[in-house]
Amino acid sequence: MKRLIFTFILLGAISFAKASNTTLYPNPATTEFTVKVDKHKKIKTLNVYNYLGVKITSIEYTYGVELMANISNLKTGKYLVSINYWDGSREVLPMIKK
Repeated sequence: MKRLIFTFILLGAISFAKASNTTLYPNPATTEFTVKVDKHKKIKTLNVYNYLGVKITSIEYTYGVELMANISNLKTGKYLVSINYWDGSREVLPMIKK
């Protein structure tokens, strides 16, 4: 009898790094949420992904520290919000849609 051995390799991991002054509220959200960041950071884009890593929506932002996002069209569930800054850095925060 032959045995098959499968090896799974983790290619990447998502870390939920929380900057000292970045907030996403309300969480859980129903129709919209707000992202507010430190005054020294400027939001460039905000992407919302499902937990499978599929991009659901993307919001371009001109230059600011606070962004409101309409999520009324999203299904109830858990999402990841990727905040991309003009300096090239990025943060990923969890968000729950009620």
